[in-house]
Amino acid sequence: MPDTDPDWRLRARIADRSLAGLVHVGPDGADGIELWRAAESVRLPEDWWALLDQVQHVLVVGPVKEPDQQALQAAGDAGELLAVVARVECH
Repeated sequence: MPDTDPDWRLRARIADRSLAGLVHVGPDGADGIELWRAAESVRLPEDWWALLDQVQHVLVVGPVKEPDQQALQAAGDAGELLAVVARVECH
């Protein structure tokens, strides 16, 4: 499990309840590393949003081509996964 780094931000749009991207913010508050940007709207289930109100941080793991447990396990076994614990930032 990686340590929580408050400079990693998972950005979400409240208006359509979708993910926008994952960025690392530099000391000046400007975006430094953009690890991922949504090419299309990535909507999340309602219960996920309720959970964010309580925890405000998420574990982001990837990349995987197929969003299922077997693909995630195979990528982990192959040593191909990256992970960050990011703060959720809603706009």
